[in-house]
Amino acid sequence: MASPWDNVSGWESDLSSCTVVKDSIHVAAPGSGEVIRVELSSDGRATTQPVAITDGSPSAITFDREGALFVADTHHKAVIARAPGTDAFQVMVDSFEGTPFLCPNSIVTDHDGNLFFTDGGALGESAFGSPNGSLYQISVEGSVLKPLLHRCLSGPSCVAVSSNGAILYVAEAALNRVVRLLRNDEGVYTATVFTNLSGGTGPSAMCTDSNGNVYVFCGDSATVPKAQGRLQIFDASGSLLKTVPLNGLAPSGSAAAKEHIYMTEGRMLYRASIQRLLE
Repeated sequence: MASPWDNVSGWESDLSSCTVVKDSIHVAAPGSGEVIRVELSSDGRATTQPVAITDGSPSAITFDREGALFVADTHHKAVIARAPGTDAFQVMVDSFEGTPFLCPNSIVTDHDGNLFFTDGGALGESAFGSPNGSLYQISVEGSVLKPLLHRCLSGPSCVAVSSNGAILYVAEAALNRVVRLLRNDEGVYTATVFTNLSGGTGPSAMCTDSNGNVYVFCGDSATVPKAQGRLQIFDASGSLLKTVPLNGLAPSGSAAAKEHIYMTEGRMLYRASIQRLLE
C-alpha cells in the first residue's frame, strides 16, 4: 500500500514543530531559531519564507487569532512571545512561584486565546521514575499563569486541545500514555487517562481535528528490530480508529487543518488527507 504522506517541503536542518494559522503552515527550526511560513499553491508546490527569528531554540510554536506568536523555547527555558507587527520577542513566563521551569517543550492555544504548555525538560528531568513535569495554562484574561498538572507528569512531550476548547490532551512519553483533561462550566479541569499505548518511544506529537478525533504520533528507536514510527488515531471516546505507519522514526510536530494532517519529521514536512488516513 502506498504511503498516505506527501512530501511538502524539506530544509537543511531538523524541524521541531508545525502549526496552521489562517490557512498557512508554519514550522519551527530549532537549529537556526527560525519560524518559517509555508504557502502551498493549488498544485501543491510549496513556497517558504522565514517570518521570525527567536534568538533561541524553538521546540514548539502557536499563534492566537490576532496573530501573536508564542514559542516554547529550549534555549531560553521559557515561553517567549512576539506581538503582531513587531520583530522582537519578549519572555512571557520562565518560572512558577519563583521556581524556574525545567524547559517548556510544547505549546498550543485554544479558540479563545488561552495558552497551554508542557514543562518537561530537555535532558530527562521528568523521565520515567521522575514525574516532575507539568502542564500550565496562561489565561487570556489577565495573562494569569496557573498549573493544571503540577510536577506530576513523566516526560510530558506534547499537548493538544479540542476544537471547542473543552478538552485538553497531554502525552507522557515516559509512560507511553495520553491523559485527558475535561473542563467543566466553572473552568475547572479533571484529568483521567485517555489511552495507554505500547511499544515505541512514546508520543512525540499530537493534534485533534474538527470531528474530535485525536492523532497521536509515536516514534521508535533504530536499535529495535523492524522499528517504525506510527500514527494512532482515536475518536473522542478513546477508541482506536486506525494505526498508520510513518515514513521515519521521529515525528516531531503535527497540526490539523480542514481536510489535512501535517507532520514534521527530521528535516521534512509531510501532509496527508484525513479521509485517506481513516480509510
